[in-house]
Amino acid sequence: MSSPFGTPDRPFGTPRSAPAGKRVRTGLLTGLVSLPATVLFFPVGLVLGVLAIVTSIRALRRGGPQIVGRAIAGLLAGAFSTVLALLCVAFIIGLWPQYKAFTHCQNTAVTIQDKNVCQNQFRTDIEHRFGFAPNAIPRIP
Repeated sequence: MSSPFGTPDRPFGTPRSAPAGKRVRTGLLTGLVSLPATVLFFPVGLVLGVLAIVTSIRALRRGGPQIVGRAIAGLLAGAFSTVLALLCVAFIIGLWPQYKAFTHCQNTAVTIQDKNVCQNQFRTDIEHRFGFAPNAIPRIP
């Protein structure tokens, strides 16, 4: 039974650390939740992925051999969602000028033919940006 004033092994004022089982459960749960969160809304997935990595590493450091599998699963899920979210960020940063020009073109287009011209121009800009061959990106009917 613990006293509110502390015990000899844990003096008053020292914080209690969470057990390794709770850490590994948190790491695995946040890792698994971060995967769909990354697909639906990547900033949330990025935060949850980093949180899963941190809690899984902390559980691995303090836990015993019985939690290694779950901690590594949380670590891998968090790492995968973090990498996926960072790829989304890089993709958005890399294509921002082309996307901005496309949205401006779409907003000023009056007819369907004008909108098709905008789509073709956007496709051409992306092909040029990544060095694809002309008409490498298929048209969407």
